[in-house]
Order: sequence, then C-alpha cells, then structure tokens
Amino acid sequence: MILGEYYITCPNCLTKVKVVAEMVSPILVYCNGCERSLVLCKNSIFTLPFEYVSELVGNYNIRACGEVLSTHVSSVAEELINNNKINELHHLLEQPLDVKDFINKIN
Repeated sequence: MILGEYYITCPNCLTKVKVVAEMVSPILVYCNGCERSLVLCKNSIFTLPFEYVSELVGNYNIRACGEVLSTHVSSVAEELINNNKINELHHLLEQPLDVKDFINKIN
C-alpha cells in the first residue's frame, strides 16, 4: 500500500484540510467549513452535497482509505453559518411575515 499526504483547499469555502490516504482515486473528504464533500480525482477537486455522498456510501462498497490529520476552517467558511446567524434566523421565523417580506429580510 502506498500512502500520500494531501493538502486540500476547499474551492467552495477555502477551508484547508490535511489528509493522509492511500494513493487511490477518487478520494472523498468531508469539509468542516461548508459541510460539503470534497472529491479529489485526477488532480482536480470537486464539491458535492454531503447528503448525496452519504447516499452513495450506503449503496456501494466504499471503504476508508486514510485519515484527516488537521482542518483549518477559513474565515470565509466561518461567515457562512455561525450561531448568531442561526439565532437571527430563529427570531425571524418567529415573526408573522409573508414570503416576500421574509425574502427581503434574509437578503
């Protein structure tokens, strides 16, 4: 078995992930920054919804081939969703608004 060390930057949120894995293709890694799956295939990185990859894992014989050594969540990812934004959304959802007002307030 040949192992490789990968430093992956998520193209969606710029989170950096360090991985040691067998030299196989494709390699799937979870991004803690945007909660998407990173797919490393032939020196290209793609992102997919984590739910889609979870469904594939359930339907096919997929095995673990490595380990995530570290993750550095980017400032871009931290701005995507945080506790304050979640609390603001809960407060907004509790208000009696029609759809247009709701959309205007979240933009």
